[in-house]
Amino acid sequence: MSRIRPVWISSPEIFGSSNILIIDDPNQLKIASKYFADFIRASRNSYDLVVMDCNPSSSFITKCALENSNSVISPVRPDKYSVIGVDLVDQLFAHLGLNLQHLILMNGTKRSAPPTSVENELRAHPKFGPKVLVSSVHYSKLLHADQAYTGFATDRKTSWSGTVRNEISALANELSNAFGF
Repeated sequence: MSRIRPVWISSPEIFGSSNILIIDDPNQLKIASKYFADFIRASRNSYDLVVMDCNPSSSFITKCALENSNSVISPVRPDKYSVIGVDLVDQLFAHLGLNLQHLILMNGTKRSAPPTSVENELRAHPKFGPKVLVSSVHYSKLLHADQAYTGFATDRKTSWSGTVRNEISALANELSNAFGF
């Protein structure tokens, strides 16, 4: 497998500020949407993988990101609202007329506990079950943001760092296969 060159993009890099959120002129929004699409197209020419991290809303910026995506990863916690949230994401895709590869990542699961009833329900769901990744991001204090630490979480040397690194590698491999890399 060749090494993937990803780029992470945030909306301020594209739009310069959050002022775009308060524009309501359709012509200005159309120009901003085209600018976004051009930026993503140029990024795809320079990088193997473009990752856009969006908030879980139907904002203009999220809409632009979805319209310029091939795939979406929805991280979900194993709680009672997960299936509802995943269904809302699919409804948003349908509303926007998008046919995207939709992958679901279980996030914050307990490493040593059996899957919760919600996780089992989601994995067995006729529509969403096939979209749930095998790999999960287990709850770990190692992955929590620490204001005093500026490196990668998995570079911290703790008793669980090797386990977490292996789990993240398994997830990266699964995503790489899903995206065809």
